[in-house]
Amino acid sequence: MGGSITGSDRPLPDSWGDAPKFPHLKLRFLRGWARSVPAWGKDTYKGFPDSLPCLRAQSGRRGKRGFLRPSATMKRELCSRALTRAFLAELIGTTVFVFVGLGSALPWPLASPSVLQVALAFGLAIGTLAQCLGHVSGAHLNPAVTTAFLLGSRISLCKAVCYVLAQLLGAVVGAALLYELTPSQVHGSLGVNAPQNTTSAGQAVTIEMFLTLQLVLCVFASTDSRRTDVGFPALSIGLSVTAGHLIGIYYTGCSMNPARSFGPALVMGNFANHWIFWIGPLAGAIVAMMLYDYLLCPRPRSTADRIAILRGDRDPEKEAEHGRQKKQSLKTYSVHTIPKLIDTDDKACGLVS
Repeated sequence: MGGSITGSDRPLPDSWGDAPKFPHLKLRFLRGWARSVPAWGKDTYKGFPDSLPCLRAQSGRRGKRGFLRPSATMKRELCSRALTRAFLAELIGTTVFVFVGLGSALPWPLASPSVLQVALAFGLAIGTLAQCLGHVSGAHLNPAVTTAFLLGSRISLCKAVCYVLAQLLGAVVGAALLYELTPSQVHGSLGVNAPQNTTSAGQAVTIEMFLTLQLVLCVFASTDSRRTDVGFPALSIGLSVTAGHLIGIYYTGCSMNPARSFGPALVMGNFANHWIFWIGPLAGAIVAMMLYDYLLCPRPRSTADRIAILRGDRDPEKEAEHGRQKKQSLKTYSVHTIPKLIDTDDKACGLVS
C-alpha cells in the first residue's frame, strides 16, 4: 500500500517493530489518527499503538487521560507558593486563636474569668480569624475540621497533612507564648482540657463529639458554594464556637479542637485523659461530614473525582470560585440586562415607537 496515509510520500515500514523511527509521535495522537483512517486501514493497522515499545514505555509513565502520577502531583503541590501561604496562615491563625482563648481563661486574682467571657473570647477569635484568613487557607484552625474536609473530598491529602501540622505547631507556639508572658502565679492549669464536675470519660467523649458535630455542620453549611443566598460564614462559625463553649465548659472545659487541647497539654506536660479530646472531636467531625454530604445536602461525586481531589489533580475550591465567577458574568452580561440600542433611522422610519 502507498504511504500517503501518514500525509507524506515516505513509505510505511514493513512492520510496526520499526517504531523507533517515530519517537516524536505521541500515543494520544496515534490513537486519534487510527480512528480517522479509512475502514480498510483500520483492519490492517489494528492495535498498532500497543505494539510500539517506545509508546508502551511512555504510556506507563503517565496515568489515564494524561494525569501525572500521584507522587509527582503531590510534590508539585507541596512546593507551590499557595500551599506555603496556606501553611503560614494556619500556623499564625492557630497561634493567635490559642493565645487569645487560653488567655481569657487564666485565673487572675482580681478578675476570675466567667463562662460567658471565655465563650465570647473563643468565638470572637475564631470569627475574626475566619474573616481575615479564610481567603488564604480556608481558616480551618482545627484538625477536626480539616479531617472532615479531607474525608468529604474538599481538599487534597497533601494539603490536609500540612494543615494539621501547622495547627498543632501553632497551638504549641500560642500556649508557650502565653506561658512565658504570664506571671507564674496566674498560670493555673493554662486551660488544659479535662473532665469537670465528676463527668465520666464516656460522657466527656460524647459531649465533645456532639459539640464538634454542630460546629462542622455549621462550617459545611455556611461555606457551601452551592448556596445562592449571601451570608456571613465567619459570623456563623464564631457563634457556633461561642454556643459550644457556653455548654461544654461545664463538662470538659470545651475543646472541639484537638490542637487547642494539644498545645497547653504539651507546654504543661499534662496529658491525663488527653485522648478524649482527639476521639470526641474527630468522631463528631466525621459524623457531621456524613450527615451533610449524604443526607442533608448530598454532593454527587464519582470515585474517580474523589481520588483526583485527594491526589491534588483537582481543586474543588478553585472550581467553585470559577463557577461563581462564571455565573456572575452570565448574570452581568445577560440579554435581560443589556439595554436595547435604538437606531435613529429606525425610529424615524417608524420601526420603533
